Amino acid sequence: MKIIFYGSDGSAAKDRAAEVRKTREGAQVRSAPSFREYDVEECDGIIFMPDVNASDKQRISKAYGEVSEEKTPEPQPPAPIIPPAPPVEEPPAVNVNDMTDEELRALIEERTGMAVHGNAKRDTLIARASQVIDNGA
Repeated sequence: MKIIFYGSDGSAAKDRAAEVRKTREGAQVRSAPSFREYDVEECDGIIFMPDVNASDKQRISKAYGEVSEEKTPEPQPPAPIIPPAPPVEEPPAVNVNDMTDEELRALIEERTGMAVHGNAKRDTLIARASQVIDNGA
């Protein structure tokens, strides 16, 4: 049987005792500040929770003598929460059929850097503007 000593967090010591019991070994929980030398119990080992102060550890270890002492691992801080990346904003959809000839010419020239002849037919402007938008130019 293991005896688990705690400083002020009895709840954490009870959780640790439950872990020890899962290994089919007995475990009892005791308050380190309340321990007196005449309270020594027969056991296979003692475990100190992280909140037991140094003077209590020394006093209890001296009383138990050669009994093995296990260290309780320090609690690990939780992993940092990384917020999700902001969504990528898509440019608004462009409906080339609703644009004027001048807007189509401006769009094509802006995205390609090439001038559009003034005598280009509307169908040609719409086809070229659609192509420019689809290709991401």
